[in-house]
Amino acid sequence: MKSGNKWPIPKYAIIPAAVYILMVPTYFISHLLTKDANHISVATALDDAIPFLPIFIWIYVLAYLQWFIGYVAIARSNEPLCKKYFGGELIAKAITILIFLIMPTAMAQPNPTGSGLTYEILRWIYGVDNPTNLFPSIHCLESWMVARGLAETNAPKYAKTAMWLFSILVFMSVVFVKQHLALDIIGGIIVAEIGLFLAKKLNFRRFYDFIEEKLHLR
Repeated sequence: MKSGNKWPIPKYAIIPAAVYILMVPTYFISHLLTKDANHISVATALDDAIPFLPIFIWIYVLAYLQWFIGYVAIARSNEPLCKKYFGGELIAKAITILIFLIMPTAMAQPNPTGSGLTYEILRWIYGVDNPTNLFPSIHCLESWMVARGLAETNAPKYAKTAMWLFSILVFMSVVFVKQHLALDIIGGIIVAEIGLFLAKKLNFRRFYDFIEEKLHLR
């Protein structure tokens, strides 16, 4: 008897997922390339009014789990939707990296002196993720993308609603833990939408189809 598919995602989603993973280091490379650049600030009066709420670091960290769940669900939905959203994410990420290189941004952060696990995680995040190259926010880009994508799947309504609500919490978290500024949120959403628009306009799924053909996966 043949065994079923043991992979968490279908065969058609392997290349899109692999390309997604390969794009992750580009974020850290952008930091190295702009290390000595003149960083600007996009802070507004609104940012001064937003309180520092360390407890939201839990939402900030759990966003990574949200993305994993969201992209797996999108990948398992159907091939056109999978390649549309992974293609849109890839284009959006490329635009983001380009913005980082052309217009590197930075912000001031508070000194979290509290004790306990929440503050330990916050200090660790501050240590590994410097407050530079912030616009647009990749956290917000990814959370918007998975919420948009799940909304187009056959997932239950409660799951779609929960994904949107959690995305809103992620948007709140990035400013409450002072990892981003308000305009970074808007930038992340706009770039995500541009990525999806271009993926559809350019029929970007052909990019993944081409790689699959070259690797004899089709």
